[in-house]
Amino acid sequence: MRRVFAVFLGVLTAMSLGAGALPATASAEGQITVRWAASTTGDVGRLTVYATSDLPVVTLKAHVLADDGGELATADDFVLSSGSATEGFWTTASRIQLAELGRYRVAVEATDSAGTHVRADQAGWLDYQVQSVIEPLRPSRENVSYDRRDVTVRGRLMGRHPGSGELGPLPGQPIQLNILYRFKEQVTDLEAVSLTTDARGRFELAKTLPHGAEFWADYWYDILPNHLPVQSDHLVVGTKEQPTQVRIQLGAKVVDEGEPLVVSGVARWRSRDGWSPLAGATLVYYTRYDWQQVTTDAEGRYSFTHTAYGSDTITVGFRDDNDPFKAPSSDTAEFTVFHPAAFTEFTATRAGGDVTVSGLLGFPGNRSAATAQIAIEFSPDGRRWTRRALVPGVQRAGDFLFTSTIAETRPGHWRATFEGGETYRDAVSPAVAVG
Repeated sequence: MRRVFAVFLGVLTAMSLGAGALPATASAEGQITVRWAASTTGDVGRLTVYATSDLPVVTLKAHVLADDGGELATADDFVLSSGSATEGFWTTASRIQLAELGRYRVAVEATDSAGTHVRADQAGWLDYQVQSVIEPLRPSRENVSYDRRDVTVRGRLMGRHPGSGELGPLPGQPIQLNILYRFKEQVTDLEAVSLTTDARGRFELAKTLPHGAEFWADYWYDILPNHLPVQSDHLVVGTKEQPTQVRIQLGAKVVDEGEPLVVSGVARWRSRDGWSPLAGATLVYYTRYDWQQVTTDAEGRYSFTHTAYGSDTITVGFRDDNDPFKAPSSDTAEFTVFHPAAFTEFTATRAGGDVTVSGLLGFPGNRSAATAQIAIEFSPDGRRWTRRALVPGVQRAGDFLFTSTIAETRPGHWRATFEGGETYRDAVSPAVAVG
């Protein structure tokens, strides 16, 4: 709507600047050209002339002409409003005074510093019309809420006379008040309501809104002769959302891979009576690799089981796309998953005064270590253990082979151990007795 209106005003401006405007050029010691003349933007009772010249322009004189060519008014109090004396926009210091509103042809005379003179008989047009103005729209409340959805939007249509510049009300005029409905940042509907201004140019609309909305008013072209169209600034009446709250509780913060993780909690919202359960609400929970939905009970409570295969963050969130007055909310909790590790083979054999140990460390879960250090331990009695070697594993298809020969003449027990750190479970091989 705004774009259509802007294009419409642009067409009017082009008509003002170009319709029938013929530049006049004269040459003596230099060249001077009157490009166009038109009503000043925002103050149509004044005239603006655009002129270019090799030498500075020193005087301008405009002649406002009737349809039959008769002269109705002249203006020679031009001041440079922008640009320079050789290429500039010149605007009259005072408003032109005419007996009647209308659109009038303008002729312009220009003289440069060398005395070169030119007259453009069809320089442009003076739109001697009332400049329509819609004062900023005012709402009875800036936001609608769960309990207060009635709003009254008020405005006023005024007209600025081109001769005096004074504002006065425009009574009995049709206004189109547009309502663009927005639901959670999405446009849902557009409504246009026809209103009529009262004796003081005022108009208003009382409306019960389903949620927030955007308002603007249009006063269309040529509804009242010689009154320019106008569109008001946009007014946004927002939606005041009520806070909601989701709480999450984990059955455990550390679990083994594939172990069920119980997640529970409560969801509620703050009504005018205080915090109340979000009963029957659909919540969404998600991790990096999965998302599901769960529904709260009559007390706003929920519970579900999540099968964990890696350390992650779980988020439970609420968003009601059918209720504009409940704000979204969420809660997040972190959990750690340990991946399994196990020795699938381990042997220890003696050869003279040396014992050779070897084995295989595996990771039976869905994640394998990049490297593995295996400790070889010895115990004379199978109860008190001493580390005798730290052996790097050699990777083979996700498992790690290891072997080591250690000087030890005493009989006793041997085993291998692996420290998993923050990612893997620790592992201990079966003990092997060596005489």
